[in-house]
Amino acid sequence: MAYRQSVPGGDAFQPDLAAATTDLERLVRRLRSLSQRSWRERRAAAQAALDGLAALDARLEGRQLDTPTVPEHALADALAVIGGDVLDAIAMLDDRSALDTTIHLLEVALERTR
Repeated sequence: MAYRQSVPGGDAFQPDLAAATTDLERLVRRLRSLSQRSWRERRAAAQAALDGLAALDARLEGRQLDTPTVPEHALADALAVIGGDVLDAIAMLDDRSALDTTIHLLEVALERTR
């Protein structure tokens, strides 16, 4: 997704938040469509995204959160829930740094799960 975070003088927070939401949805759809064989090559990328988003969620909400260990068939759902929580917190806190971190996590996950 094209992010506008580097637009000089522009307020790109809301468009970038919307783009990150779209990328999260795209990642979740992609993971839900994987065959068992395809998971072997993509599980690490999905787990890394989940770990990163869970850590970010804990920081944003000021609480301890152990990264859930979930089976492959539940990783997409875990990403949808935790990623959604992160994006909601970012919107509420208007946290550009957290949004940039989320954008990076999603871009890497999308690239590594192709």
